[in-house]
Amino acid sequence: LLTCLVCGGGMTAWVTFAGNAQFKDVQVKAVVVQQRPNIGGIAIKDQKGVVRPQNVPVAININLGADGSFRQDNVLNLQDAFNPEQMRHKLYAVRLEAGTAYQIDMTSNQIDSYLVLVDDKNLLVAQDDDGGGDLNARLIFTPVRTGLYHIEAASLDMSVGNYTLTIRRRP
Repeated sequence: LLTCLVCGGGMTAWVTFAGNAQFKDVQVKAVVVQQRPNIGGIAIKDQKGVVRPQNVPVAININLGADGSFRQDNVLNLQDAFNPEQMRHKLYAVRLEAGTAYQIDMTSNQIDSYLVLVDDKNLLVAQDDDGGGDLNARLIFTPVRTGLYHIEAASLDMSVGNYTLTIRRRP
C-alpha cells in the first residue's frame, strides 16, 4: 500500500495505490509506455501509519555543449531520493529536439547503473540496465516531439557510489 501526495495545477490531493496500481499503461504510436507518479510531492505512509515525505530531488539542468554533448561525474549517496521503482537516483532535466537521436550513458565501476527516461508528459519512454556493457546503462533515443525530458540516473542494486553520465547527439 502506497499513499502519495499529488500536487498539480495548484491543487493538492491524497491518493492511495495498492501494489503497482500507480502506473497506467498508455498506448502511444505502437509503443507501450507507463504513466509515472508525479516527480514531486511524494510521501509514503510507514508501517505505523505515519506519513513521511520522501526526499524530492531537484533536477540538475543539462545544457548540451556546442558539440552536442554533456558529461558529469557524480555520486549516488544515501541522501538521494527514491524513484517510483524504489531505486536511489539523481534527476536530470534536458531539452531534447524532435527527430534528433541521443545516446545517454551511465557508467560506473562501483554501482549497477540504471537509466530511466521520462518525457514532458510524465510518461516513461525508455529505460535500460546493462545496454552499455557490463553493469553500465545506455539509452539511444529519438524523441518524436521537442520537450523537456527527465533522466533518472539510478542504482539498480541499491548501492551507492561514483558514476559518470554522458549525453551526446548522434549523427
